[in-house]
Amino acid sequence: MNDGNSSPLATSFGICGLFVWAMTACVAINLSNIPAFEFLTLTSFMTFLIACTRLTIKKSWHKIRQPLSFWVIGSICIPMNLLGYFCSFRYIDASLADLIYYMYPILVVLLGAVLFRKRLTLKTLISLILCFTGIVILLAQEIERFPEKGMWQGVLLAFLGSISWAVYSLSTKIYADSPFEMVGLFFGIGSLFALVFHLQNEIFILPTLFEFSLMIFWAFIVHNFSISMWEFGMRKGDFDLLNILSFTVPVISVCLLVICGFTPFTMRLVIATTIVAIGLILNRTSDETAPVAVTE
Repeated sequence: MNDGNSSPLATSFGICGLFVWAMTACVAINLSNIPAFEFLTLTSFMTFLIACTRLTIKKSWHKIRQPLSFWVIGSICIPMNLLGYFCSFRYIDASLADLIYYMYPILVVLLGAVLFRKRLTLKTLISLILCFTGIVILLAQEIERFPEKGMWQGVLLAFLGSISWAVYSLSTKIYADSPFEMVGLFFGIGSLFALVFHLQNEIFILPTLFEFSLMIFWAFIVHNFSISMWEFGMRKGDFDLLNILSFTVPVISVCLLVICGFTPFTMRLVIATTIVAIGLILNRTSDETAPVAVTE
């Protein structure tokens, strides 16, 4: 809760972190020329290098003593989260991919109820119904594109990214003492597998200076600096305000997609986004919350 001594500067940093996450859909679309595993290899390896640097500067390597099970979960879920999110924009409308992905807080609650045998509340069920309704509204306008443009493949990829982060979020509840830099180490392992898939299945495309700068932005700003800004804002800034603003990320993201011309502005889009936002807000008021995904 806000104690009345919050720092406006810290709150501003937190808001900047949220805005960065809302920009990632636009960034992903601008990188559509880059093969998926090439993108995953480069951004993951840069993220890994940053994590190693941070651990060295902080002299925190001794904290990397997590069980093998956590290494397996993280090394699979973290790269799959990014891969599913990044690739989904290539098959379906950006707004639909975005809203499907941002359902991960509800998936955390649903999976948590199954794994930890917790009762689902009425709020959670209503949230799920609202979000599903919003997705169906947008999905209806994509039906005519199936199967020529692989609509269902895009839907499954967005859902893969969402559920991957949900599974990882639940694992962090079990291994709560793991440092943030573990994410970067998981990306490092993922970059090795991504490189193998890239060499076997893709042709290397030399990124333009603009595309490479966007990948640097993703690794340094999205995967690292924005999360630091968010954590600083939550600790020193207006906690209540930032907590409220956090579930506006999908709305801001869709607005940016419309402004940048990546998705058409329609009344159906407004209705679907509003319904999903209400569902996420309702879910956020429950006891179970999920960390913000590192791809946002």
